[in-house]
Amino acid sequence: MHTLHNADPRRLGPFRMLARLGETDSGVRLLGRRVGAGPAVEVTLVRSALADDQRIRARLRRDVEASRAAAGRWVRSAEDADLDAAAPWVAHAYVPAVPLADVVRAAPRGLPEAGVRALGAALAEALERVHAAGMVHGGISADAVLVAGDGPRLTGFHHARLPRREADGGDGAGGHGAGGEGRGGGEDAYDNDTGRFAGPAPFLSPEQARGRAPVPASDVFSLGAVLAYTACGRPPFGDDAPPQVLYRIAAEPPDLGSLPAPLAAILTGCLDKDPAARPEAAALRAAFGGGGERTAPPRLPSPVVARLAREAAQVLVLEEPATADEPAAAPPG
Repeated sequence: MHTLHNADPRRLGPFRMLARLGETDSGVRLLGRRVGAGPAVEVTLVRSALADDQRIRARLRRDVEASRAAAGRWVRSAEDADLDAAAPWVAHAYVPAVPLADVVRAAPRGLPEAGVRALGAALAEALERVHAAGMVHGGISADAVLVAGDGPRLTGFHHARLPRREADGGDGAGGHGAGGEGRGGGEDAYDNDTGRFAGPAPFLSPEQARGRAPVPASDVFSLGAVLAYTACGRPPFGDDAPPQVLYRIAAEPPDLGSLPAPLAAILTGCLDKDPAARPEAAALRAAFGGGGERTAPPRLPSPVVARLAREAAQVLVLEEPATADEPAAAPPG
């Protein structure tokens, strides 16, 4: 967390910017707070140099529509957005969280079985909501999972395939702006805006590895690969050159190391080459022991817990009430 740069906006829509959280390839991540009252938000602002790129606007619109349609406690959904602004932005409710890859790096041999089950139950519940809304996420990977103290958040909805009625210009918000790009009925496993695979190779499904469009069962396969990575500390099909990884995904069994037999059996079912043989999201959640309020948070490595605590403390200081025209305080440190 850093002090705002001179070029960073101080206001975006109803939010006052407080600090800079980081940068992405296409924009900056800012910490904000609704003027007057309200919890903190994380705002992603597209760089002005890329604001005229309609592909980026299309991806943002798809992310907003899909995340709102699947909104739930384990889905990071958009709280507010202005996709028609000169520099478009999207705001999400702010929760101190770290990328799943950082959690695995802090536990290089993988999380204990109980932690993997907790993450699996929560993410399977998120996937239930995605599929119940008639969508396919299409890009589930370690990059699409953030881990907070109370559990994970599924992100990365810019790859989502929305229901065909929206892509065809139905009553939903998807009937404009992004056109039909990357939505239901697409014929390949690529992101139509970039021509690249919809996600890192180690977490693609066999269908996607063969260049086909993802289906709900593809999301289950990708989630199984993410959880195997969390449990073993490495992807189940390796992480070397993409062609070799994609071949293993399509033709070879996963390497699950010496996982406990019950957990290995669940993940093996998710990673079946035949989409019809994989469990549905609801059955997967039940297999992990999740249900309603019973889903317990995972036990995270100590360095991750300390990092989350520091970030939460910094945000609490920045969230102290201030008048609308009072300058934002510099983050501690």
